[in-house]
Amino acid sequence: MSRGAHDIVLNVLLFVPLGLMIGLAPGLRQRILLAVGALLTPFAIEAAQLLLPVLARGCQSADVADNVLGLVLGLTTGIVLRRI
Repeated sequence: MSRGAHDIVLNVLLFVPLGLMIGLAPGLRQRILLAVGALLTPFAIEAAQLLLPVLARGCQSADVADNVLGLVLGLTTGIVLRRI
């Protein structure tokens, strides 16, 4: 299955708000715990797509990379905003 630029952008943008909120969260310990949980989320989503054929969704490792990129972009933006 071919991945279009639209799918890639959507996969990245899907996780930007989550990363942003984590970056803005109070307390370093909370941010770390939330970031670890958020980092595991794309893997859980793809595992569910693989293990639950009723979802009729393909499991793609590139989706994980796109989601993690969005998470990092949002997290970085949130951390920068916290310092401003």
